[in-house]
Amino acid sequence: MLPILTMERLLLTLLLVFSKSQCDKTIDDFNTEVLAYTTAVINYFASDYVGAFECWFYNIVKDDTQKTIIDAILSSPQLSTFPKQTYSIAVTGPTTQRPTMVVIYCDDFRTASSWLLNLLVGNQFQLSTKIVVLLKEGFEFDIRNIINQFNSAKLYNQSVLKTTGFVPLDQLFPDQTRDISGYTMQVSVFNPDEETDSSVRQRKGRLIEWVQNTVSNINGSCQFHYLRCNLNQSQQICFNKAIFINDTRTMYDMNLNSLRLSTFEQYFMYSTIPKSLHIAVPSGKRLTIIQLLITPFSNEVWFTLMLIVLCCGLIMVIFPNYFKNHLILYPICGFEQHIFYQTSTLEKMMIFSLTVFFFTLSCAYEAKIVALLSKYPYEPNPRTFDDLIRNNITVYVHSESFFDISKDPQLRQVIKVDPQKVVDIGNGNIRAGFITSDIQIRNLLHPINFESGSTRSRYVILEKFALGVQIFFYFITVRNALIPKLQASEMIFSEAGLMSYWVEDYMHLKYGIAYRKASFKQDNSMDIQFDLADLELAWLTLMIGWSFAGFFFLSELVYSRRMVSQE
Repeated sequence: MLPILTMERLLLTLLLVFSKSQCDKTIDDFNTEVLAYTTAVINYFASDYVGAFECWFYNIVKDDTQKTIIDAILSSPQLSTFPKQTYSIAVTGPTTQRPTMVVIYCDDFRTASSWLLNLLVGNQFQLSTKIVVLLKEGFEFDIRNIINQFNSAKLYNQSVLKTTGFVPLDQLFPDQTRDISGYTMQVSVFNPDEETDSSVRQRKGRLIEWVQNTVSNINGSCQFHYLRCNLNQSQQICFNKAIFINDTRTMYDMNLNSLRLSTFEQYFMYSTIPKSLHIAVPSGKRLTIIQLLITPFSNEVWFTLMLIVLCCGLIMVIFPNYFKNHLILYPICGFEQHIFYQTSTLEKMMIFSLTVFFFTLSCAYEAKIVALLSKYPYEPNPRTFDDLIRNNITVYVHSESFFDISKDPQLRQVIKVDPQKVVDIGNGNIRAGFITSDIQIRNLLHPINFESGSTRSRYVILEKFALGVQIFFYFITVRNALIPKLQASEMIFSEAGLMSYWVEDYMHLKYGIAYRKASFKQDNSMDIQFDLADLELAWLTLMIGWSFAGFFFLSELVYSRRMVSQE
């Protein structure tokens, strides 16, 4: 029986098989047991793999012309059904491809030490990649050095098991994330929001619940570190605070702030739930009384009406002898200065047509006013991207990496980068547009986003313009073995409705009855009454009218008394 050293790892699993010293002459001279076992290992995992199984072979020898056990494995008919690639020590540089299994043979560790380190560090192998290392028995090498090679490449070993004989195939490469033995996962949260808040005792934010329930299910725990970063600090400083523990070189296991783009793929885990990005913009404002009186007619109608009134006035000034009644006051108010049937035919025809014209407009105007007053009037909500440009609405984002606007001049016209404005929007200090996902849309039901005494939201989603579906990423340590668990649980929780339930429960517990009332979106605009300030135009008109009346009354009174005194 041959000694086998199995290094059970928390991340990639490494299997070390020691073969007896061989006189490298022919393939048939190689140890048949080691050859058969290695071939069986490859074939076993290839048969159960879903997809294209690809195995890479690294032949690290001093003499490239000599035959090694790698050549014997490659010539095995059992491995002829899946792709294989062979590399030697002459191959340098990383590759972007991802093999399913890697088999490495080394005849002199001291010579190939640096090459092996470059292989492990430079090639970002997948979490599921299985590595088999074949070394000669009796060759003098330091086993600690090869373990350090994997530690330097962040391929951490959890335990080392020494055994004699071949390990059963179904016991190789065990999934040690089934029980992480009380490991505490260090999670950072940068500027916590409703999704990452833990201030509510009964219910945390949905992302906190997701990670905490996943880790606790495999006998682990989480410690959340809440971080703040001043807006005047650079993004790099803030990013370093979010990934490094207390400014050391030790990384957090995970950061819960989702990012739209990730430059370093090996340090980010993609979310299994695609998010649809939308633009939330301020809803239409309440109309003032002046705006309400102007709204029934378009600008063209008002212009035409004023033009007709002006023309009537000019006609009366130019031809004063042709008209005995006022061409404006008579059709509109009925002020008759002379008996109508005794006027000229010209005046009758003009006043009759003007009366029908103003009557038609007044009926349409009154009907529109009544319709507007049946529901408290607001300006139309923005619906399209052109509405943003027309209404001069600005959409703020916290960083350029959140949304790429460099290639579109129209987007640059509307979308601006200003982290402070984003904070002010969240605090309700200013009203401006912002970008939100379909999961975060329900945050618009935050009581701060509703008008006082109303269930009308201050923000609406731009209905006819969406930014598309995006995949977000979470920072996580390189080759973290919990990635499959977290991604699987995220999908399960979402499909089971737990993500939505956690958000609703959190909002109910934090904001109480105010959130419950807003959730029903009851329209109580009928209960809104006009205040004194809303009727400013009416009071102003009354004041001006009475002021002029008082002025003329006093003038006439003074004039009459002066005339009496002169007599």
